[in-house]
Amino acid sequence: MREILEQSLNMLIRFWENSSDPWRVKKNQPRFIYANPRSNKAINLPAKYNVEGLLDDEIPSLV
Repeated sequence: MREILEQSLNMLIRFWENSSDPWRVKKNQPRFIYANPRSNKAINLPAKYNVEGLLDDEIPSLV
């Protein structure tokens, strides 16, 4: 079962990485566990900025 879940997650990550749309995934806390490079571009963050583990109010904004 664990192997199937890992394969599914890896397939989703490959899809998100290659998507031209911004994708962000949060846990139920709600901390970010994933964001693709397009997601950072959509909110004017550097492409390499890592949002993993952060809450919404911990991410820099232009406001």
